[in-house]
Amino acid sequence: MITAYSNEAVTSISLSNDIVKGTVNLTTDRKTSFSIEGNNHSLDLGNQVFRVQQAATATFSISNIKTTAINTTGIVSSGLDTNTAKSGWTINITNVNSPLHNKMSLASVPGAQLNLAGDIKWYTASEMAVIDGVKIADNAKVMSIKQKQHEDRSFFWFAQAYMDQTSAGSHNFVIGKNAVANFKMTGSGTAFPIVFAYYNELRLESGATYNATMPGNTFGSDYYKSSFIAEGNNKVNVTSLNAVAFNSTSKPQEESQFYIGPESEFYIIGATNQKSFTGNATDTARTKITIDSPKNYDMRNSSTANNSNSSIADVGFKEFTSKNSDVNSWSLDSNVAGSASYSTSTIDYVTQLAGGSVTSSDSSLHSKFKIEGLRRISDLNQDSEFNFKDITNAEYSMSGKVILGYVPDENGMDDEGNINYIPVYPGKDQTSIDLKDSFGGLHTNLKTDANGDITYKGEKLNKQNEIVQATATYGNHIQKEVSEYKVVDITPPDPTKLKTQNMSANTRKLEGTGEIGATVYLRLNGNLIESVTTQVDGEGNWSMDIPENTFIKDMEGQLFLEDKAGKAESLGTKAGVSDIYRDITKEYQKAKIQEILADNQPHIFTFYAEDSEAVSQKKSQLQL
Repeated sequence: MITAYSNEAVTSISLSNDIVKGTVNLTTDRKTSFSIEGNNHSLDLGNQVFRVQQAATATFSISNIKTTAINTTGIVSSGLDTNTAKSGWTINITNVNSPLHNKMSLASVPGAQLNLAGDIKWYTASEMAVIDGVKIADNAKVMSIKQKQHEDRSFFWFAQAYMDQTSAGSHNFVIGKNAVANFKMTGSGTAFPIVFAYYNELRLESGATYNATMPGNTFGSDYYKSSFIAEGNNKVNVTSLNAVAFNSTSKPQEESQFYIGPESEFYIIGATNQKSFTGNATDTARTKITIDSPKNYDMRNSSTANNSNSSIADVGFKEFTSKNSDVNSWSLDSNVAGSASYSTSTIDYVTQLAGGSVTSSDSSLHSKFKIEGLRRISDLNQDSEFNFKDITNAEYSMSGKVILGYVPDENGMDDEGNINYIPVYPGKDQTSIDLKDSFGGLHTNLKTDANGDITYKGEKLNKQNEIVQATATYGNHIQKEVSEYKVVDITPPDPTKLKTQNMSANTRKLEGTGEIGATVYLRLNGNLIESVTTQVDGEGNWSMDIPENTFIKDMEGQLFLEDKAGKAESLGTKAGVSDIYRDITKEYQKAKIQEILADNQPHIFTFYAEDSEAVSQKKSQLQL
């Protein structure tokens, strides 16, 4: 490979086996195009890089490689770490993955354009790239994770000191259609964002996903008029200490924006004594924040403080607008994890202008949408759902909880890019349900309490094995799929009535009545007789054949009925369920006797021999 790379007459190579670093170093600064097809082999560069001549205009492509090097400054590098970035290089990287312990960058060519495609997972202790333009291809999946011990840097440094300089870079960071871009840095770090310095915009094309977990900012406008633009149908999930900052030295007349397009999911979550959206006075005055017709959004500042530093944004932004959405807001003194302080159903728009004045299609928001006084704003354009709690036939009541929707938790993404979502509950009287009970009765407009719970108490015990239903309504959102729950039968069958009389050691059959479908068990002197188990038939009768020599003089027998309700212990201890019905599963040898009798007593009968002096006293004693 070293020979091929050093020979500019060679323009491409294809690996047929893994490459392990030898004793000869890569010393050539290549100035012509070169490509490597890895064919999924490993490439160990050691502490070497593919050096390129900074000022050249050429293309370097590498695909289908599993790298094993850990200490280089980048697979492709010009050897510079500088703001002055003049380069004509275009670097294409497709399906390239690093080992877990990797520390190196992917590319370090200030002024170049970096194009990422396919499936890329890259660990680093520094930047992922020093570059002047990034395009993540349509449908690509890019994941980069900082090592626990890392340099305090961004993931992408756009090292272009002057925007009029000649470079191959687009000056933009673009995530293509339906692509996924995940970036995670945990531990310590200052406010450095994912993309840093001299770039025009971070843009998500239609359907793209952007997940960022950072100790510092997830988006920053630091040295130029950088904008964040999600075109629509996007997923944006940013979890950080500082979230979004506009602190550039751009001229005030150059307008910047943070825009979330239609049908997008947008979540910005942080826990610090700093506003979720912040910036210097010059930058905020030229910046518009717009959430346009979202699918869902949640801006949540989970700081424990209750002053304006824990709010969503200050009054200095040119505009802060939400369009075509519900508005749920939490005041600074409210519990950010509790129910909203104020809610509206879908409105056309609400805008806070610089200085704090509010205009809205809903006049109630003129005084409520003061973003410097709010720690959380959300719009859950999701259909509410009602989740039943366990319902048994030993209770008069039924209850459950309304869920307005789901939002990410405070932990950011895991190392596979997955986000854990948690439910959001309504406050008192904010949501209602229509409920059909186990007897078919309809009960409408039952309201939530302060915890999002709803309870209905009937006049009769719930009917076993019947389906209860509920439909939740929140504003103009009506639950599409009806919630259902089958009433659990935890009450045991009534005691059997024994038909057999004058039992003796010679008795060969027992007969009785009981709950249809129940199983009948026989225990003699405390031992289960497995061979004689039977069931109650459709007419409520049962019969049990008794093998010879089964009954012996003076033995004690017990009959148990077990219905098909299953184990009640899975419900736990429920308020309103009497002790007699609670935790009623017991095990006898291999048979599970899943219910006890209502009075907590078994059937008891005593057998007498035919030749006993007490023949005249033959009987079945039923202890109730």
